[in-house]
Amino acid sequence: MAQGLVLVTLGLSMLGASSGSTEVPSRCQHGGVSHQDRGARYQLSLAEAVTLCDSLGSSLANLGQVQAAQRAGFQTCRYGWIQDGLVAISRVTPHANCANNLTGVYTSARDSSQKFDALCFNYTVCDSGNQPTSSPPDNARKSTRPSSTSEAPPTSAHA
Repeated sequence: MAQGLVLVTLGLSMLGASSGSTEVPSRCQHGGVSHQDRGARYQLSLAEAVTLCDSLGSSLANLGQVQAAQRAGFQTCRYGWIQDGLVAISRVTPHANCANNLTGVYTSARDSSQKFDALCFNYTVCDSGNQPTSSPPDNARKSTRPSSTSEAPPTSAHA
C-alpha cells in the first residue's frame, strides 16, 4: 500500500511538472547572441520574441551585438527579431538558400505581428569556446549591398 502511494505521488508530481509551460533550451552561441525559436520555424511576433528572450534570462539582441557576433562566426539561415522592430539574418559563409548567397548582417523593418524567430543576447552566455563573453554594442555601419530572398527580404546590409 505504501509503495502504491509513493508511485501515485511520484506520478502526480511528474504530471504537474510536465503540464506547465514549455521549456525552451538556450543555445550557446558567439558573442552572447543565440538564435531561438519556439520549437518550430517562424512562430514569434516581436512581443513574443521579447518574452521568449526574457524567459531565457536574455534580452532581444541589438544590431551592434549581432554584428559583433557575426564577426566572431555567428551565422543562421533564419531571420530573427532584434531590437528596434527589425528582423536580421547573420551570414559568415555564402549559401544559396540563406540571405541570397551573401555574407554579412542583413536587416529588414517588419510589422511587429509578423512571425519570425528571435535573436537573444546574454553577455554571460558562452561563446563557441564555451567561455563567458561580453559583447558591447558596436556602432552600426550600413552598406548598400543589394539582397533579396523569398521569405523576408533584407533591406539593409551591415558589415
